[in-house]
Amino acid sequence: MILKLRSFWSSTAFASLLVFAAPLRAQSSIELAPFVGYYRPMGSFAPASVYSTALPSKPSDLSGVAWGVEARSWISERLGVQLQAAVANSTMPEVATPGFSRGGPSSAQVLIVTAQALYDLSPNPQGFRRVWLSAGPALIRYGGDAYSLAGGGAPVSVGAALGAGLNIPLGSRLSATAGVQVLLYQLDMGFPSSLSGNPGRFESGFQDDLLLHLGLAWNWR
Repeated sequence: MILKLRSFWSSTAFASLLVFAAPLRAQSSIELAPFVGYYRPMGSFAPASVYSTALPSKPSDLSGVAWGVEARSWISERLGVQLQAAVANSTMPEVATPGFSRGGPSSAQVLIVTAQALYDLSPNPQGFRRVWLSAGPALIRYGGDAYSLAGGGAPVSVGAALGAGLNIPLGSRLSATAGVQVLLYQLDMGFPSSLSGNPGRFESGFQDDLLLHLGLAWNWR
């Protein structure tokens, strides 16, 4: 698990350097925006040969309030880049089976990091009044007590993020932001070593997750 986390954050740092290296040289404008939103997975898990009562029975069980921050740099009137990090927390309910009880609800957490290119659709993009489309790579990590109890580790997936956003000025430097993103990726969570003789995976299959968010951005020119 430690190796997976190191690989995850190394990939995130590398993506950050790639996304912001050129814009920071140009420095047309930079925006930093904390946000709150709602995360909802809309896909499904493939059938498994063994199931864990600690894990969600379907992706939508991981739905919850999301918190995060995004940084944008506009390098021309139309083109920009954005780095975003968000976390969504949820609770898996207690599951009782004959002769067994999980012992209470357990927490789950989904961490999302994306690096996206932006294209402004505004008729006359000036200042910070913008409407844009976005696309780029994404890293998604499932974790929390639920995944620790299952013993399968915290799976990390690489996928794509597609989205749209808008910025509405509230003052010379402050603006309101809104965004929607769809995360597309292949999930593959294997069994722990104690179940290595069983075929299949705990959780697997193509996933499409929705992230809606609102925030406030501070702008630098």
